[in-house]
Amino acid sequence: MRPPPVASICHSFVPAKSLCPRLLVAAERDALDRVRPVLETLGTVRRADDASTAAALKLIANSSLAGAVLALRDSLRQADALGLPRTQALDVLELGRLGGLVVRKRRFLLGEPTAATAATATMTLSHGADTFTDIFLLVRAGDRWRIANKVYHRHP
Repeated sequence: MRPPPVASICHSFVPAKSLCPRLLVAAERDALDRVRPVLETLGTVRRADDASTAAALKLIANSSLAGAVLALRDSLRQADALGLPRTQALDVLELGRLGGLVVRKRRFLLGEPTAATAATATMTLSHGADTFTDIFLLVRAGDRWRIANKVYHRHP
């Protein structure tokens, strides 16, 4: 039996109406060809040879995002130290390589109130001799929180 395709979303969370994720899919070519039309309705599909390669690619994508966030932080700290208005610094940063990040996070970077749209929750449960820790990814949908994903760990 062939393993099913494994997809990993490589994108920071944004509201669903504007979400266009990049999907790293570990699958044999024929399996991916069968599910590609469905996956392409969700976003851009990129094939990886196996699940470990997809996970490694997602890791480097997330690392590059972390680097961009740190570069933005350092630039804003420097602007603050030089006494530059935050809006002026952001206007200039929008023109460079960090522009997309600045546009998406501008309200937050200006200290304006924003509504939370994603969160995590952790729960530990003892069930007989077993103890489980569940971690939930929550997404705000309208006025309610929904579970978008869950991972768990069974303690020895």
